[in-house]
Amino acid sequence: MTYTLFNEAIWNEYWVPFAKKYNIIPFAASVPYFRQIFIGVDAPVPKNARIPSDIQGLEIRRTFSRVPSISIDEWGAVPVNLSWGDTLQGLRTGVVSGLETGSAALIAYGMAEATSQAIINNWGFGHSVLWARVDFLKELSEKNQRVVADTTRTLTEEATHLADEVANKRAGIASSPPEGSGFAKNDVQVNTLSENERQQWREPVDPMKNPTLYQKNQREVAALGAEGIYDRIWATARQSPESSSDITIDSWWDDHLDKI
Repeated sequence: MTYTLFNEAIWNEYWVPFAKKYNIIPFAASVPYFRQIFIGVDAPVPKNARIPSDIQGLEIRRTFSRVPSISIDEWGAVPVNLSWGDTLQGLRTGVVSGLETGSAALIAYGMAEATSQAIINNWGFGHSVLWARVDFLKELSEKNQRVVADTTRTLTEEATHLADEVANKRAGIASSPPEGSGFAKNDVQVNTLSENERQQWREPVDPMKNPTLYQKNQREVAALGAEGIYDRIWATARQSPESSSDITIDSWWDDHLDKI
């Protein structure tokens, strides 16, 4: 995700026109992660939920963006608007039967205690991005601007290098979670999937095969003059190094301020 979002071409084709319109620009980013489906302790699902039909009709808490809502709906479940702060109680009481998020977030915010199963479908990505006003950054002296840019670039790279460790060791994404990991401590059953099973989640929501699902998003992007950005993102992501520790950021926000 870091490799793709902060690629030179993506800056020029998307973030620069975005910043021109909204006067904000990506400033730094945290640890990137895959998004998965998590099932509450009392949810009516099979003991080894693995495919979309296993969550048919369940009420799943979604992140407040369009894509998760579309995805949950396409899998046959019901996307539910519930604040992040109310989600743990919602899982405990059955207001929702599950949620979609990243493993580290689930554990860090105490929701693993109310979770019975983790379906590692890796259906999408998550990346918490910090934003800054363009006019504020431009007002900084050249020296201060360089210091801030170098620092935020370094912090973002370091966070990215932690991605594999956070997922595999700290969260415990494995059929037998490592001792001491978040999933092990909370007795969460981790359902790692075969490629065929993962494809059953991806196929109905694949943006390249189902573009009409995302027409509203596409129209908004097109309004920025970035019609080809989806193809660019698709291609760029597939050029990313396999290991998060090998990711470097070769283009950063300070390289583009003079274009805004």
